[in-house]
Amino acid sequence: MSPEDGNNLPLPGRLSVPRMIVAQFDSIRHVHIYKRLAPEVFRVFHNFLTSCNRHAWFTVFLATFLLLHHVACASQDRYRYAKQNCEGKPQDTRYGNLDQPLTGFVEELHQGAVMLLAHWQYFKRCDLMNFNWDDVGDSALMSLEPYQVEFVKKLVAGFKEKSGLIPTTPAEGCWEHELFWVSRMFVSELSPKTGWMPPEAFTRDKPSVGRE
Repeated sequence: MSPEDGNNLPLPGRLSVPRMIVAQFDSIRHVHIYKRLAPEVFRVFHNFLTSCNRHAWFTVFLATFLLLHHVACASQDRYRYAKQNCEGKPQDTRYGNLDQPLTGFVEELHQGAVMLLAHWQYFKRCDLMNFNWDDVGDSALMSLEPYQVEFVKKLVAGFKEKSGLIPTTPAEGCWEHELFWVSRMFVSELSPKTGWMPPEAFTRDKPSVGRE
């Protein structure tokens, strides 16, 4: 193999890696690394989520953010795969036919995301969208280092700026948008009576949702 030459190529002078090689490395990484480490990692993460340990706040924040972002990436990949391999035929759901394993995978993935968000709402103990950044000392963020507080503050400000650009319905592609799931971490409770409302997630019980 040699680098591609030509002015019309998107990456002239570079060696393009076949998609199958990338997929094989992904499979090896999943089987030999992720599957072995996942049980212990999730056990520790669950212990943090169900605790009142303020010193774990930033760790839980980052882990939740990364996991929810991965939900969006995986949803986008499954949507792309279903669309590219349907051969022009109508599909039962946004992510393929009901009898396909990947369709069930997305359903379980979204259910996990909703459960994670529910735990986060319990754990965070503050309203980040209306947080008083001048009074961190008596809040759930009191154990954070100054640079960590600044990081969260900038992230919240960024979501406030982009809130109107993030799709909100499945028909608009919200489930595949990179910021949709993580944006639900910053949703304020409407009132003490109404409480937190989980986002709509994909389910095979409602196959037409997102396929309008």
